[in-house]
Amino acid sequence: MFSTDAVAIRTASEASPDTMARVIMFAIVTANAPLHAAANASEWLGRVDFSRMAYGDVTTADRSYMGAAMSGAKLAAVQHVWASRESLYRQYRTMDAVSFWNLCIDTVPGLGMVKAAFTVQMLYNELGCIDTHNLRMLGLDRNAVSGKSKRKREQYLQIQSVRSSEQWWNDWCDFVATKYPARYSDGEQVSRLHVEAVGL
Repeated sequence: MFSTDAVAIRTASEASPDTMARVIMFAIVTANAPLHAAANASEWLGRVDFSRMAYGDVTTADRSYMGAAMSGAKLAAVQHVWASRESLYRQYRTMDAVSFWNLCIDTVPGLGMVKAAFTVQMLYNELGCIDTHNLRMLGLDRNAVSGKSKRKREQYLQIQSVRSSEQWWNDWCDFVATKYPARYSDGEQVSRLHVEAVGL
């Protein structure tokens, strides 16, 4: 899963600012949304000219297709990423993973510590996305990964360090497949959906 899918995403992102932007935009639309809805939103972003679109212009059918994965705030956030992709790409190619994680938290709308870590997990194959599922597994509440202070960031890095990025990815994909057996046959399908969602 990780060794094929996450690595494929990283490799493609290293070669293309557009792919890197698609990865960051995918991380944004996953916030508080199920994976399949986020994949739908990412697919939609790949086929429409969203760069100057107002959320009011999104059709009722498309809103239903994307569900909680798209909103006015998320659309504005992905527009920001797309407009800034060349600058973000230059920084991505010169920064280490933690530095880019901090940059995303500070400058990309819609990316707190968790989704910035998911971004880095895909772009660098480092860090882990400590989302609601992983918090429950660790016996922690949302407060453990909320905020942006230096202390909170250090705490996040400490929490995610108990496993490798590969372990976080593979375990999460297996967990989601087990939780939603009517939608996913196994963790491999969940993992592969990430690749498809960013247009690869």
